[in-house]
Amino acid sequence: MQDEGPSTAAFADYTLRSDVRRKAVLYCWPSSFLSTVPRLCLLEKGYHSNEYDIQHVDITSGHNFSPGYLRINRNATIPTLVLPRADRSEDGEHSGVHILDDMKSICAFIDASRPPLPSPATSRRPTPILSPLTAKDRALCEDLIDLVRSPLVDPNFLDVTARDASEFRVKLRGVQGVRLRDRQKVIAQYLDVARDGAASAHASGDVKEGSRWAEMVTTLEGKWRSSQALMDVWNGAVDDERQLEYYETSNAAWAVHLPGTFAKLEVKMIGPFALGDDVSIADLYIIAWLARIVAMCGGGPVPAALALVEPYMGGVRFGTRLQIYWGHWVQRSSFRRIAPDLFPT
Repeated sequence: MQDEGPSTAAFADYTLRSDVRRKAVLYCWPSSFLSTVPRLCLLEKGYHSNEYDIQHVDITSGHNFSPGYLRINRNATIPTLVLPRADRSEDGEHSGVHILDDMKSICAFIDASRPPLPSPATSRRPTPILSPLTAKDRALCEDLIDLVRSPLVDPNFLDVTARDASEFRVKLRGVQGVRLRDRQKVIAQYLDVARDGAASAHASGDVKEGSRWAEMVTTLEGKWRSSQALMDVWNGAVDDERQLEYYETSNAAWAVHLPGTFAKLEVKMIGPFALGDDVSIADLYIIAWLARIVAMCGGGPVPAALALVEPYMGGVRFGTRLQIYWGHWVQRSSFRRIAPDLFPT
């Protein structure tokens, strides 16, 4: 059953309250590569949508930079998994919950929290073990995950590349340009809110709250600066040499780094899945990343869609192993359940 009932919260006013948290809550965004990983993990482990909540954090609108969300995840990243717990934290803000904000911990928890063999009192089917069991498989799993998590082939980076002036003009007027400009404005607005919060806490003598706001200010200032470097390119605020460097970097991403990553996957993956006959944690990363790349190139959840990526890589062809791999996944139940979010019409 597809995930049901997601909502987008007004995160600037949002706080965690243990009295309304009866289930785990996954904070994510439907089309996000990394958000897809735990969603697939939940489905592969056999969790029903009524066993957890989905809370959408609109990263395209910058909601992940809101002070409310920064109280949940200080790095402003998604996904985040918030778990109810019986004990009470000394920090009243997060009392009664446990927060996982790194991918490795999230997937490990989901995998371990549902044993492969059900108890005699339950009627559910056995669930797969997604974490590698041997040292050799663990090493290969980490290697494959590192490949698709490289900043050089990050889908968010690829989405804002432009290989020449013509493509740049198209993206500048398109959704990428709008999102980048809006994102920078939103970060600036939230930064003002955080600075005001820090000043108010300081004036009232609330050291603990002041420290929280000060941390948010530091985070948002760093995010604004890193985003502004790209905005300078998109706003035409750089010289010709810097603009040319941007085009060269973009070309290298699509014509060198992306084909190189696919070539390494083709060699390293055992087949039919990453570590052999069974789906593993590595597969969740690989297929989530690959689906995002395919979607960016105009493809959908069909076997022939890989061919649409090849022109972006200068005509480099996919190997047989990856073609078979993609064919298996587009027919897999878990993938098909979330495909509408990954390939919006």
